[in-house]
Amino acid sequence: MIKYAALATLLLTTAAHGGETLSGHADLYFGRAWMGEESATIWSAGGVGRVNVTFDQRWNGEGEIFADRLFNDEGNITSFGGAAHLYWRDPASFAAGAFASVNGLWGNGEHFATHWRVGPQAQFYTDRATFYGQAWYGQEHGVGIPDPMTEWGARAIVRTFVTDNLRLDAELTYVDINDSFVDAAGVIGAVQVNYRFTNQPWTLFARYQIDHPLEDATFVGDLHRVHLGARWSFGGSTLKDDDRNGATMEAPTRIIHFFARS
Repeated sequence: MIKYAALATLLLTTAAHGGETLSGHADLYFGRAWMGEESATIWSAGGVGRVNVTFDQRWNGEGEIFADRLFNDEGNITSFGGAAHLYWRDPASFAAGAFASVNGLWGNGEHFATHWRVGPQAQFYTDRATFYGQAWYGQEHGVGIPDPMTEWGARAIVRTFVTDNLRLDAELTYVDINDSFVDAAGVIGAVQVNYRFTNQPWTLFARYQIDHPLEDATFVGDLHRVHLGARWSFGGSTLKDDDRNGATMEAPTRIIHFFARS
């Protein structure tokens, strides 16, 4: 795990170094997860740190570090990694660029896979909404498994600003994965409400997410998650200001349970 921490720190440092405008935030969340009505209690926790630097007026570099964990008395699965984004942004109209991410996966403390993704992304702005689209290609390399698992994915996010400090998010993600043994697909849906206290750096948020396999689902079912979390921000005055001028890009950071093979 140390090498992933070092890589993630390097991504953040590179994004922040020498910039004209620096902003970012740190999130922590905790909640419950379950699979079906009779599922044993599963706990879910994690966090994300993002730093954005604006240079040459419109160009932006953003770094992320992230961790996500599902656990109960019977075991756990943990993801830890980082991402880098490079994009051009006009806060009054749109942003467009690309991202790359890498993370390790651990089951009960044993590293079993390394996962990377790369792809384009864009955001379009109106007065009260941000429309965010993202696509990627990636691979998961399992320890001791010769053939990597390939992945194609796409995500759409709508962020609606009821006020400058009250934001409602809706997300829909599609992923398709395959290797020598598995050819599967799934969708992930999520809704989130965010409230930032006026003239304060603190935001509280609540999130519901469901992972739903579409194919080859004999070994897994729907995974539901409910999270409560808090965010500390710097460099922006409101949620809308953060969205249009701060660390606004997001790599997929949560474990997608239906292909985290162990």
